[in-house]
Amino acid sequence: MKRTIIISIWLSILAYAPSLYSQPKLQFEVGGGYVFNMTSNALLGNYSNGWMIRLGANYTLTPSIHFIGNISYNHYSFLRDNRIITLPGNEAPVDAGKEDARIVELSVAAKLSNSGKLITPFITIGGGVFFNDFDRLEKSYWIQPHPGARPIFHNAVSEGTANEAFVTVGLGTVLPLTSKLNWVFEGRFVTTYYGNDVFPITTSIRFGF
Repeated sequence: MKRTIIISIWLSILAYAPSLYSQPKLQFEVGGGYVFNMTSNALLGNYSNGWMIRLGANYTLTPSIHFIGNISYNHYSFLRDNRIITLPGNEAPVDAGKEDARIVELSVAAKLSNSGKLITPFITIGGGVFFNDFDRLEKSYWIQPHPGARPIFHNAVSEGTANEAFVTVGLGTVLPLTSKLNWVFEGRFVTTYYGNDVFPITTSIRFGF
């Protein structure tokens, strides 16, 4: 009896599967996930792992080639107070602030998928911009205007906002739930111009009309 039920279920899936392959060319996506912060020697290294929410659009050029556009909000908690770091291009020590980091991501990517399968694996390659919003930064250091002159203590305060470009590569899979509704799982590696490295793992629902 159990064998008959299992066989019936698989036959139903196989009969239903072809209709799942036909998806709308333009689909939208909403989701979120956990972000592993892998940064060590850049500003984001002062913050813990974070979380993100994401909105996106997926356009199907061919069954195996897609173009993706995303906007996401990322949030990271500050690790500890008054950690001294060095910003890229600056020899002066920087005293980072105490508030959490907030990052808005805009990105585009090409997606290559193994079409014609019920569960579709894919690879994404792309890039974009991080719009960073960190806490205030304080730079305190001694400068010597010219040889023999008396050193002068200098203190500068600025907002810790620095936009930066990034590149990303990802692996994931798509599971169609209906002909217009899909579940998507993806892991990406992201590295920025200033050396901030993160690894977001996201899950989302993709839908079309």
